Amino acid sequence: MKEDPVDEEDDEVDDQGDMTIADEEPIVPNYEGFKAHIRRLNPGMDSQYNWLVSRIAHQQEIRYKNLLDMRVKHSQAIVRRECAAGPLCLALGGSTTLLDMNGRLLVDKSKAGEQESSRAVSDFSDDDSNPGEGALTDRTFPQGVPMPPTRNLPAEFECQLCFKAKKFQKPTDWTKHVHEDVAPFTCTYERCKEPKSFKRKADWVRHENERHRHLEWWICQIEDCRHPCYRKDNFLQHIVREHKLPEPTQKTKAAIKNARLTEPAWIMLEKCHHETLNRPEDEPCKFCGKSFPTWKKLTVHLAKHMEHISLPILRLVEATNVDARTIISPVEQ
Repeated sequence: MKEDPVDEEDDEVDDQGDMTIADEEPIVPNYEGFKAHIRRLNPGMDSQYNWLVSRIAHQQEIRYKNLLDMRVKHSQAIVRRECAAGPLCLALGGSTTLLDMNGRLLVDKSKAGEQESSRAVSDFSDDDSNPGEGALTDRTFPQGVPMPPTRNLPAEFECQLCFKAKKFQKPTDWTKHVHEDVAPFTCTYERCKEPKSFKRKADWVRHENERHRHLEWWICQIEDCRHPCYRKDNFLQHIVREHKLPEPTQKTKAAIKNARLTEPAWIMLEKCHHETLNRPEDEPCKFCGKSFPTWKKLTVHLAKHMEHISLPILRLVEATNVDARTIISPVEQ
């Protein structure tokens, strides 16, 4: 049952179906409006998941107000002329700083176009999203991810969502950062005790797999301890700290493979390991009902749904007029 580890950059291609269709109706920026938006994007969603619609709508409220609050605070900083982005602050006349492949300042501005063009092409050698012109375009990024304030990477610039200055080496760095500001991922299990939003896809997948799906686990068999762990690292820590087994080797894959046959910790890890008998086909997508042959494909698909629900909030925030005097009311819990 073992599958590849969670990798944020591995956006497996799957049949997204209606997820590529934009919701053309305006979004009303309140709890009921966000629920209606979720339903429009997922018309086949079963009514048994009304709780999930409500949970995501609530998180969308929080997301919307958090993003607006960052805009208000930035406006206040502009009034004081003390933006944290310093010379990169666009509102104070700053601009993007182009960098070389090592993250250093690109000194010769006259060669920036030529160098940045070839660099951008090399950045996209792993996927099909590059349209071929060399510069960044809307097609460079996943659906819903806005363009950064530059057409070339690597660069250092002020994000227009959180208004912090950061360096970005490649397009996936920008996509990850947008996700960090939006936090688009929410637990899809009804009885979750911490149904918060997650900034990183990997953290959200790990949460669902370890807290809810329980794809694998370890039950300590030392002296009838029976302590359960749902992460390998946690189990290794348990048997080292609680049962005083020698610290396991953590070196190369080849060294670990050999150590599994001789070191007590690795031997105990294998002995106490269990895997779920549940199949990914038995957990259809809560948004559209589609089934998948692997857990990884299922979580990639679920993540796409949540990105398509969450990312339109950026257009809504951009269209909302706020200034330094705007007061953002808190979201009712």
